[in-house]
Amino acid sequence: MISFSKHFRQIKPYDDYNVTDVPWHEAMAAGNGRLGGLESCAPVEDSIIYQNVEFVMPSEEPRHVPYEVTSQLEEARQSVINFDDTWNIHDRKRTNMYCYHPGHMVRIVLDGQLDIEKQPDIKGQPDISDYRRWTDYKTGTINTTFKADKTSVSRSTFVSRKQNVIITKIISDKAIDMSVSIDDFESMPKFGVQKNNVPAPERNMLYSRFVSGDIIGTVVHYPEYEGSELAKGGFAGVTRILTDGEMSVSSKPKDSRAYTCIDETAPVINILHAQSITLVTYIDWTDDMGEYCEFRDRVKNKDTFALLDKCINRVKCADITEEPVSLGHDNIELKLGGGYSGEFANEELLDLQKNEHDIIPQLLERLYYNGLYGMQACAGTTAPRLSGLWVGEWNLLWRSAYTMDANVNIQVSGINSSGLYEAGAGYMWFILRQIPDWVNNAAMVYGMKDAVLIPVNTDGHRAMMVEYDINYPFQYWNAGAGWMLIPIYEFLQTYGDAVITTDDVALIKMYGKDTFDVRKDVYEPLLKKTYNFWKQIGNPEYYTDTDGNARYEKGKCSLNESEHYLIIPSFSPENKPFGYYSAITANAAMDISAAKDVINMYTEMLNYTRLMDMSRLYQRRKHS
Repeated sequence: MISFSKHFRQIKPYDDYNVTDVPWHEAMAAGNGRLGGLESCAPVEDSIIYQNVEFVMPSEEPRHVPYEVTSQLEEARQSVINFDDTWNIHDRKRTNMYCYHPGHMVRIVLDGQLDIEKQPDIKGQPDISDYRRWTDYKTGTINTTFKADKTSVSRSTFVSRKQNVIITKIISDKAIDMSVSIDDFESMPKFGVQKNNVPAPERNMLYSRFVSGDIIGTVVHYPEYEGSELAKGGFAGVTRILTDGEMSVSSKPKDSRAYTCIDETAPVINILHAQSITLVTYIDWTDDMGEYCEFRDRVKNKDTFALLDKCINRVKCADITEEPVSLGHDNIELKLGGGYSGEFANEELLDLQKNEHDIIPQLLERLYYNGLYGMQACAGTTAPRLSGLWVGEWNLLWRSAYTMDANVNIQVSGINSSGLYEAGAGYMWFILRQIPDWVNNAAMVYGMKDAVLIPVNTDGHRAMMVEYDINYPFQYWNAGAGWMLIPIYEFLQTYGDAVITTDDVALIKMYGKDTFDVRKDVYEPLLKKTYNFWKQIGNPEYYTDTDGNARYEKGKCSLNESEHYLIIPSFSPENKPFGYYSAITANAAMDISAAKDVINMYTEMLNYTRLMDMSRLYQRRKHS
């Protein structure tokens, strides 16, 4: 199954686009779960926006749970039991996680033939015909074919899972001339501007572009904010160019709008008389780029950066002969009959659908495979962000976070039933990274021990409880951990007692190992902590009496027969009682449902453990 188009949108630098008509939205996407690319597939000026799912822009916002939240628990309970909707969490303004951002954007410009009659020294725009671009869902490859001045040109881009690099191959049947450069970060949409035109943190980052032999790249230092784990951090991206043509280096003046760039010029690699061009790209980040105040001098003095060396070594060692492999999953193919006969481009199917009452089977098939491909491309390292792995602009809404009060849950809901084993493993890495912060959240908000409380969002680096206010009191959203357990529970039902292995250095350091038994090392420890949360949330002072009325009795130490604990405070995201100012309540339906799920899973776990213990005892006796 492929998704193809006969049209393209060129991504122009500093383009003042309409918010409803964004060029990068029409780019084609590839990814391996950690790295990715968005390619415009424009024939003359192609653009590839490189991605790393771990890239987040630091800000001045705090990276710790507010200390006052613990003392506010009793105030919250009293406001609920007394129907007092005036308590507003001391007018707290919600703070946010860090914002996901794109990597660098490479521009690949195809030159036309010499226009001898008009200007002998200036090449004209090539004449383009027979254009087509498509994504091969089976191999995760973006493809483009066209003729430029009657010269056949093909491009393909895929993200290697084996080598963790992005490879683009350009082949033509006659010699062509091209140039490769890196766009200004400032030229990308919404750089430096948050919602309501508030200045964004990346205005304070610093970056430099360079050429070294056959490599063009950029190195970036993040802004320095006190208390940020990325105060000395940054990111880098490099692209190695291999060709049978001739390469030379030129430069162009820095655009006056590139205010965070510390260079005076921007480098360009020019390629002449080539029939084969290969681009190999790697991008990564670090929390140890060095001091912010020393970055300019280090670049000027051509000092080395460990991260940059790592990126350069990766592209130098890459095997460019690698071919993309099949993503498999033939067992979940969707084949629908009926509809229109013949082959249709995406835009043609969408136009046809406008005149149909029922969905066209061909369009439904393509949408299905697009969703499956998107999940596969995001799988193996983590869960999908709001935008998946891909973003072509800065300061996306909701910071393109991992949103766990429905979005992540919906995105991963089909991974087990669809047989996406890698996506299930990536989801568990996503969970394991957060658990230390979840434990701290439960301790800070409720004073609990060995329990977990999840926030609404994580930026992928931290998951502390900071995003809450009176309209969205997520510090009292209790159902989250129960929700997050269900895909792991389903994974065990699907695959049995599997073992998964990671090469993530941070995870290995956090847990002291790289191999995890899904049941024993992931599911059961998290389930116990979630069960402990529900075990500790009940306070006998707040209860419902035998008639079902909510009561508060100071100093009450235990419940009587037919009395029940209140889940108080409680919060159902996006909901609050009609005509009531406060969103904090008691016994939200989702809390009750989550608690039941956790208790059922915990009971099943105990029964399973007893069964395994009996089986092992029987085997020992049998062989004794």
